[in-house]
Amino acid sequence: MPKKENILVLDLGTYGIKGLAVQRIADRYEVVAYAMVRTRGMDWSGLKDVVALRESIESVIMELEDEMGRDFYQKVRICFSDSSYAVSMDTKEVVLDSENPVEITQEIQEELLNNLGKESAFETDPTLMLHIFPMQYVIDDVKVVVNPLELEAKKLAVEAFTATVSASRFNTMNQLISEFLPAVDNEFVVPSLAAGYVVTTEAERERGVFVLDFGHSFVNVLGFVNSIPVFHETVPIGFRYVIKDVSRVLNTSISEAERIITSKGFASMNPPDPSEIVEYYALDGRTRRATTLRELAIIIYARTREILNKARRVALEAFSSLSRVYSEGVPTSVVITGGGAKLPGLTDTATDVFKSFVRIGTANTGSHIPIEGPDEVINNSAYSAVIGALTVPTRAGMATPEKRRKKKRSSILDFFRELFGWE
Repeated sequence: MPKKENILVLDLGTYGIKGLAVQRIADRYEVVAYAMVRTRGMDWSGLKDVVALRESIESVIMELEDEMGRDFYQKVRICFSDSSYAVSMDTKEVVLDSENPVEITQEIQEELLNNLGKESAFETDPTLMLHIFPMQYVIDDVKVVVNPLELEAKKLAVEAFTATVSASRFNTMNQLISEFLPAVDNEFVVPSLAAGYVVTTEAERERGVFVLDFGHSFVNVLGFVNSIPVFHETVPIGFRYVIKDVSRVLNTSISEAERIITSKGFASMNPPDPSEIVEYYALDGRTRRATTLRELAIIIYARTREILNKARRVALEAFSSLSRVYSEGVPTSVVITGGGAKLPGLTDTATDVFKSFVRIGTANTGSHIPIEGPDEVINNSAYSAVIGALTVPTRAGMATPEKRRKKKRSSILDFFRELFGWE
């Protein structure tokens, strides 16, 4: 009988913290428990209150443990909202032998990849690499291959896209999570990258697709080309701006505005019944007021269209710098995911803005390894990142500063190479 592996997945968002208890059997995943609590202690600007955030994380873990029992996991994957994520191209080269060709082994390949994105001690804001996506290898400056293993070369180079995050913010989150999971090696994942992989098909990623992760605080724009993520940009306006607009225009509280949008919101100028009356409470919490569905839709549409226009501009600007990588034209499809993607009418407005085919993406719409679970998770765009975190490949052997300190150095020269980032 195949061995079971229990996995804990956490998505630390600025609106909510989601957790999944997952069982892996062979190549299949099953979500056996899930939990979500409102985030406290972290917002769009970053970490505000460590104690409050710790309590929020603990609530999710305890809820899952009540369902599954304590210490049910052997592996933990984590993603957290942050504006410092980036995807960029990097190249590295290694001379294997100046005279005679050497057979390329997996060890040589891994060493080359691990030299990508080396942090320098002189960087003012160093980053840590979470993912590596090789595009091609170049053998002896001449031959271009996708897989160099078992070929022979004197010199090997790689061109790859890497996904990074601020080292200081990563270390803060890693330290916080380690308080709850001290005996487990935590693997961190870029949330929008995870969402992008799980909601798109292989054909879409190969042809080229824009993915919009429409979150509470940000809209992250991801571009796939030839099945590889080639850029990641953040639009610093999210769904919270839609809620604030409704609250201000209708003179009601944030919580009441959120309730109205959740129950009656529409993101286009053509709601199903424009004259329908929408009742709500004013700021005092007692006075009853009313508006029409059309008036509510106009407020939501105006801000949503602004956000989508910014996302389109960011996507096209990022894509315009990639002509060397991809020359077959701008992607003709857009996939929107995240909590904001649940807003009815969003695809109509996005289609008008992008002039492309637009669809909503959930874990059930992409091509990935088989995963089963409740419909409220699998078919919910708000859970795309936490589900996608199960399958996105992380950087092999990524070393945190603490692990680097423990790493054995073979010579004083190695010490100075690590300290000053020498090649």
